[in-house]
Amino acid sequence: DTVLNGISETAREALVSNNIISSPLVTVERKGTDTAYVERTDYNIFPNGLALPQIHNLQVGHNGLIPRLQMYGYTNSGKLLEQSKTGDAHDSYIWDYAGMYPVAEVSNASQSGIAYTSFEADGTGNWTVPSGIRDTTTSITGSKSYNLSNGSVSATGRTAGSTYIVSYWSRSGSYAITGATGSVKTGRSVKGGTDYEHT
Repeated sequence: DTVLNGISETAREALVSNNIISSPLVTVERKGTDTAYVERTDYNIFPNGLALPQIHNLQVGHNGLIPRLQMYGYTNSGKLLEQSKTGDAHDSYIWDYAGMYPVAEVSNASQSGIAYTSFEADGTGNWTVPSGIRDTTTSITGSKSYNLSNGSVSATGRTAGSTYIVSYWSRSGSYAITGATGSVKTGRSVKGGTDYEHT
């Protein structure tokens, strides 16, 4: 019986029309006639067309309702991509294996600033990989790797002036990374491959 305003009401109507009626939008705890605690979740319609939580608000006592947690994006199947507490660092996630499992969780980074793939699953984890061909004869972990003779791997959408770390395993020595500064850090070697890191 709750009626909201604007996009929150549009999202509420979408939840009801999809028979999603068990998730509370507002929870109020009272002591006598005084309000002790209020939780309100504001939903939005995200680009994937799903009505999903966007802001989780909290009120304690007579203080006003304060946004405490914000969600910034979801996968097409409704998996969370990025969130943060109000005024705090962002946590971002990469999903793989048909979008069912999280393969990376990164703190203090936006979704556009992270990339990860093991070349084992179907996704490329925010990397642009020009070829779907995977080498199944050599790998450091798992059973697949990527041969750069099939085309270089790249990532776009990075923020100018920000610092990023690119790390990878290679059986052919370190590679040139566009924009890298300083010397390459060489890590441990396993099964004929060496771990390299560029800033």
